Formats: sequence, structure tokens, C-alpha cells
Amino acid sequence: MIVIVSQRKHIAIEPDYIKKLQPLIDKHHGNLSAAIRDAIELTEIALQYYDSIDDARSLITNLKEIQDDQVIIQAPVFHWLLQKEKGLIIDKQTLDYMIDPFSITTIPELQEYVNNMCRDFGWHIETMIDCDDNDHPVCLSITLNSNYKERIYFLAIIMCKFLAVYKSLGIISVHPQLGELEIELRQKKTNDEAIQDLIDNLGYMVHIEKELASHSKFWNRLISEHSASNYNLVTIHRNFYEDLLIGKIPKAILTIEGGDSRPLEEMPLSQFLYTIKTVAETSRIVDKIYIEGDNLKIRHGFRNMKAVENIKNIFISILERSGYNYSPEITSTYIYMKHLPMIDDKTNELFISLSGNINKVPSVISEFVKFIKTLDNIDFLEQVQAFGRRLGRQIMIHHEQKYGSKYWDLATFTKAFEVVDKQIRSCWEIRKSSMEYTVHECAYADDPSKCHMHKEIFKGALEYAFGSLAEVEIIKLLSHGDEYCDVSIHVR
Repeated sequence: MIVIVSQRKHIAIEPDYIKKLQPLIDKHHGNLSAAIRDAIELTEIALQYYDSIDDARSLITNLKEIQDDQVIIQAPVFHWLLQKEKGLIIDKQTLDYMIDPFSITTIPELQEYVNNMCRDFGWHIETMIDCDDNDHPVCLSITLNSNYKERIYFLAIIMCKFLAVYKSLGIISVHPQLGELEIELRQKKTNDEAIQDLIDNLGYMVHIEKELASHSKFWNRLISEHSASNYNLVTIHRNFYEDLLIGKIPKAILTIEGGDSRPLEEMPLSQFLYTIKTVAETSRIVDKIYIEGDNLKIRHGFRNMKAVENIKNIFISILERSGYNYSPEITSTYIYMKHLPMIDDKTNELFISLSGNINKVPSVISEFVKFIKTLDNIDFLEQVQAFGRRLGRQIMIHHEQKYGSKYWDLATFTKAFEVVDKQIRSCWEIRKSSMEYTVHECAYADDPSKCHMHKEIFKGALEYAFGSLAEVEIIKLLSHGDEYCDVSIHVR
């Protein structure tokens, strides 16, 4: 037997609340008890999803006020959209629609508005902002708490874009934790600088999306080709490809500058090595690069040892051009590159002394050869040649600094190279786009190490001044028993 107990209680309801219940009373033909039961059921449903009556009331109010430019979507669809938009930065027009810059001018107003917006939209994100000044902050931190990672990052991008555009605050650090994201910002000189900080920290897909949209057919085809070949295609610069077509081995087949926004001279060695790794592996020049401290272990993936030798020379050239000396070792599987910091230090020391007196080139050559002979377990000739190339570039740089010009032609080159020819009797024959360099007597002819270095100084200087535009043909050499050295240079 089932016993149903009905409790009767007397309650006092003010006229204003009776008016609010009137639609339900009318629905039940004047039955107030039935109207109150409906109201209680609605309240129970609302409190299942929201912490308070205020939160539920706010959502219902917003749903009632949905305009033509607003939509309601299911949470799984919303999450899918956020996942597909990862790493993209909201545009200013949409930002201004979401957060009115004329209404929100202080940091406390921004925090209150964002928290209300998250509550109204059901995003379940709590935001806290700490700053040194409410109107014109120099330092500011944002803490976002939620169980939904995609929503946190989406809101973080919205808030940081607003602060970048209207407060010139750029991101200096991002600290993700479980269920929390903390972002620190600092005043920047311009809005553009602040926006760039936002892109660098949270907008990793901005540049990619722009390129995909601008050249969709190209990238669609290229991705298909790489996928079909199991990523065995090699990507190199067109200029390097041209060198290969005419039988030349490029000095640097990788465009390292394209792998990082910072100039190479400003990169610490650790970042420089990581950039080499990233660019080389992505372009598929080699299979894999392992960074072991300051050393590199390169899994080349080639069977022909001549090809491996050329790959080794390319990496040596890249490192050398950035001021780093490495000792290479080749095996059938790996290329080992060992850093030689003592040679870096000695080279820098000699170049500093040379900057004060460029006429010290002969003594710098002698001092380096003497120093390198004291070292064990290195390739003597290889290091002498590497120093020669760097010295040649340094001489050209000194000439540029002295005369305040980076313009090079054949006449300018011969003038800059005079400091090297102090112990050499030579002559230059300059034509329109070519010249012939003839050495009749050379103090280095009987010293193989200094002779090799002098040739590399010439190569390094020529490469610095003309890059890949210069073609060199060695006709005769004193060291080979000829009566004189004769070199022909043609500049395209």
C-alpha cells in the first residue's frame, strides 16, 4: 500500500511576486498551488547547472535578448571550434564587439566585465587581474582558472589583445598549470610591439594561417607531395639549387636566418644550435640532429660518403660564419661536430687586436699558426683554413666600417685586400666584370700552413664581398711548382 502525504503550509506572497507568477497561474486556470509547483521545478533545473539564482537569471535574460548576430551552439561544437582556432589571434573588429573599449577603460572594469561575460555565456572561467595601476598599468598579471583548457587560452588571447591594443601591454611570460593559466605583461613602447609579443607567445598559427590563406593551392600541393613521399623531399633555397645545377656545392644550403626572428649575431650558441636542428630537420637535409651540450651528432641518412663529406662541409660553413669553430668526424651513420671554444676565444682575441691596427694581418697569421700547433687532437689544416676564411671576412668588415659603405665592386675589393698583400708581390688586372690576380713572389710559398691560410683569406674576403656571384678559377699556383700564382675572378 502506498501512502501519499500532502503537507499544507501557509506562505505570504507580495503582490509583485503574484504578478510574476501570473503567466503560470493563467496556465493552470487560476490554480496558485500548481503555478508555484512549476516555479519550483524551474528553479530546481536552473540550480542544477548554475551556482546561484543570480547566475541562472543572468543566463535566461541573455537568452531572451539574443539578437540576429548571436547564436547558441552546443558545448562539444564550441570546443571543436576552439581546438581548430588554436594559436590564432582575434582581429580588432571582433575584439571591439566583444569588449567595448569606450565602456571598459580601467583594469577593474575589465576584470568585472570579463567575469560577467564568462558567467553569462556559461564558459565557467574565473579571471583575476593584478596590476600596479588601474588606469595606466606598467606591470600586470592575469590568472585564469577553469577545467576547460581551450576556453582558458581563447579568453587569454581576447584579454591580452585588448591590453595590447588599448594599454600597450605585451606578454613577457606564460605559465600554464593544471586548470590554471598565469600571464605576466609589461608596458611596451608601442601597440605594435605589444601585439607582436602576443603573437610570439600565443599566436603560433598566425603566420601559418596567413600563408595558407594567401597561397592555398601551393601549400595544398606541397603538403600532398611531402605526404606521398613519406617526407623524403628536400627543401632548399633557389640560389643553392642553382649552384647544384652548375655542379657547385653551396656554402650554406640552409637558410638559418629564416628559422628565427632574431639576428644570428644576437643568438646564444644553445639557441643557434637548436635553430640549425629545427631548420635542417624540417627541410630534410639530414634525418636527425642531436644536441649534446655544445656539440652536434648528425644522423645524415646518406650512403655515398662523398655526399656525407659535402654535408659536413655545409654544417662547418654555417657554424664558422657565425663565429664558432668545430672539429668534425664522419662515420657511415653520423657526423660528429665537436665544439672548440679555445679556438673561438683565441680568434676573437686576435680579431680585437686587429680592429685597432689592420696592418697587423701578417703577425696575426703567424700568432694563430703558432697557437694552433700547441693543440692536440684537432685537424691542423682544417682549422688554419677556417681561420683564414674568417680573417678574410673580418678584413672586409673593417673596410666597411672605415669607409661607412657596404658597396663592393672589383676596385673596392682590391683596395680592401691590400693589407693582406704586405709580404707578397702581386698585381691586379681589372676588367669590366672580371679580374686576374697574379702573385709573383710570396713569403708564404714555402710554408704550407700560411700558404693555405692566405688562399682561404682570399676566399673568405671574396665570398663576403660578392657572395655566390663570384666565380673563381685557379690557373697556376707557386705551391704546385708553377712560376707564379694566377687566379681569375668573374663576378656575375
